[in-house]
Amino acid sequence: MRSEILSQEKNVVSIRVEFDADELRQSIDKAVQKIAQNVSVPGFRKGMIPRRIIEMRFGRQAILSEAIDEMLPHTIDQIISEYELDIIDSPKVSFETIEEGKPVFVSLQFEVTPEVQTPELGEITVVKSIPSVTDEMVQSTIDDIRRQNMELLIVDDRNGSEHDVIDIEYVTTVFSKDGTEEKRHESAPASVDLEAQNLRKEIREALVGVKPGVTSIANVSIEDDYADKDLAGKTVRYDMTVKAVKEKRLPEMTPDFFKAALGEDIPDEASFHQEIRNRLVLRIEAEAQNRAESEAVDAVSEKSVLDVPASMVEKQLAAMKEQDEETLKKKIQQKHFGVSGRSSPFKRRVRNQYAFPGRKDRSENACSR
Repeated sequence: MRSEILSQEKNVVSIRVEFDADELRQSIDKAVQKIAQNVSVPGFRKGMIPRRIIEMRFGRQAILSEAIDEMLPHTIDQIISEYELDIIDSPKVSFETIEEGKPVFVSLQFEVTPEVQTPELGEITVVKSIPSVTDEMVQSTIDDIRRQNMELLIVDDRNGSEHDVIDIEYVTTVFSKDGTEEKRHESAPASVDLEAQNLRKEIREALVGVKPGVTSIANVSIEDDYADKDLAGKTVRYDMTVKAVKEKRLPEMTPDFFKAALGEDIPDEASFHQEIRNRLVLRIEAEAQNRAESEAVDAVSEKSVLDVPASMVEKQLAAMKEQDEETLKKKIQQKHFGVSGRSSPFKRRVRNQYAFPGRKDRSENACSR
């Protein structure tokens, strides 16, 4: 087999392939054997039908077509590999001549991934801005690390303060706009961080200054434009019984804490501050590098030219349509067969810890903004 590129226009490559007469003869012999194995002719066993009988029954063209079908797949793969083609569609095939005893000429037209015409990279300039690390940034980072490693200690000698975490059992009741009770949920546990920024002020105010064993009530008026239309404009009441008041205890600035926080031995507080500063410098420099690289890529993309062929657009649209249809099918299946009304204990613990009072019903999330 021999091949040569005839032309290349935009993303279309035309290649001419020549099979010599001997290659065609070998494929014809294989084609005859294959046809003989797969057809039935009275008076002959399968696999033992002479070629002349096959030609008489099915025509000489059937043999030639089978021979070409035998040759083409391997040939196309070989051409793609030899010319390193990144094709985006199956090639178009046309035959110049097919005559037994003579060479066969085949034209293959491949649609390949278009090349991107990029600008001269020396023309691209971006500014890499690296902000300095301030003492305030270092201290803020240390404060965050200490908060992440804090302990919660139960206190019995005082009421809850606005800085505490309060363990409660609560019951949620939803009232309609006219004050009629619509829904009441069973009691559930929760841990409420009174410093959480998304906690409703009514919840915070109801729990500040309350002792364990005391029940406090918070009435939360839901905004008219609230995202959940079933709750918008209604009132949600939380009956909360305090079980424990927990005080946040930040870790001491000791070598043990330094090692737990950073994973290495640090002798004193000054060295800890310096190590935090060093790590902030490395992080900020890496972020600045990433921003500069992203800006450079954006600048190159804006000045690059890519002629997207219609076939790529059509294939992408087909893939998107198929994905949308698959997503829709899954949603329908989940709606009718796959949705469980129960929540695992682990999921309940996660919701209670991070989204008070976030039980499965959407009204439970109304206490968070």
